[in-house]
Amino acid sequence: MGAVLQGAPAEEATAVIRQTCSGYSGPYPCYTSLFAWEAAFGGLPNGDLVGQDKIAVARIEGAWTQADTMRFSTSALTR
Repeated sequence: MGAVLQGAPAEEATAVIRQTCSGYSGPYPCYTSLFAWEAAFGGLPNGDLVGQDKIAVARIEGAWTQADTMRFSTSALTR
């Protein structure tokens, strides 16, 4: 059997993905594409999820009139 982790669960690092961030005044960082969110390491310094004990969450919201067609990969984020 593998190691059992003890302690509090990892904290969420939430960001929102919107077609436009203009007028957005919410509590989370706002990005206009998943590609931009990934390029910013999910809003975390260096994308170090493990070292910071975080779970990166991209919350897509708002009205969209165009598709987000930029390719992205979460490979820059550590697991």
